Amino acid sequence: MRALSSLLVSLASIACLSFVALPPAAAYADDAKVAKADVVDFAIGPNESSKLFGTAQKNWEAVFKPKALRVTLKGLASGELQMTEALKKDLYVVRKSSSIVRASFQLLDEGHQKPKALDRYVRAAGKLNDAINAGQAEKIPDLAKKTLRAMKVKSIRSEVKGFVPTSKKSFNGYLYTSMLFAEKAGANKAVDAPVFHQLRKEMTNMLVLFEPGAKMSPAMTKLHDRLHKIRFSMGDVHDELVAKKTKNPGDYNTKKVKLTKMTRKDVRSVIRSIRVTTPQAKTVHYNRWKANVKPGRGGTKAAPKRAR
Repeated sequence: MRALSSLLVSLASIACLSFVALPPAAAYADDAKVAKADVVDFAIGPNESSKLFGTAQKNWEAVFKPKALRVTLKGLASGELQMTEALKKDLYVVRKSSSIVRASFQLLDEGHQKPKALDRYVRAAGKLNDAINAGQAEKIPDLAKKTLRAMKVKSIRSEVKGFVPTSKKSFNGYLYTSMLFAEKAGANKAVDAPVFHQLRKEMTNMLVLFEPGAKMSPAMTKLHDRLHKIRFSMGDVHDELVAKKTKNPGDYNTKKVKLTKMTRKDVRSVIRSIRVTTPQAKTVHYNRWKANVKPGRGGTKAAPKRAR
């Protein structure tokens, strides 16, 4: 991928991942070269980012109904409301649409900082959904209470309304740093669980760059399908990790997770098929990206120590 070789020198040290600083040509010598026709240039600026974020926001508004959601969460918190498949699906849809708005904000807002209030809700709702999926009914009441406390509707709506469309320069810089992380993480046969989770996020978040229902070029279609393939294949593994995490929280941060040969190949293909250019002020873009990595002991393993 153009520009990433030089950035490997600029951000060479990710000590927690024990990366070997090999240039892409050496590390990925087994891959066939990507033809120019297969390279995607998202070319996202203010007009494109406004349109994409607007779609994500509209879909979110259609399902994010705070009054009804509060009633549901209070019922779960008190134990008066029993879980059903329909309710499980509803909670999943609301959380997913909220997560898509969060990812869209990260990639498409000029500052590339995920909305803090929305992020708190998405993370709390995610833990609730994880417990539901894992069949851990005893944890649902407490997690429902935490989700209720995290759902600061006024703050969330204020953040979403504060969206400022990204410039092409800003978008390129953020994507550049994201792909650096993906390249380094994807070069390993095994990584710590937080790194695995962050790598899946970087791949999944890019799906917000595809306009729903829009006609895509063959290159765009190939990239879109490959991102979904990575999302699902890594998702199956991550679901197992999360289920184990809820039982033994202390083991998660140091748990080593294998990256299959196919996943590593797919990640490399994604990186090679996206056109980015080396940005100026690399540290600025790096700091914006790092600020979006989950804080705490686990999250620090997924971010470089500093930009160079």
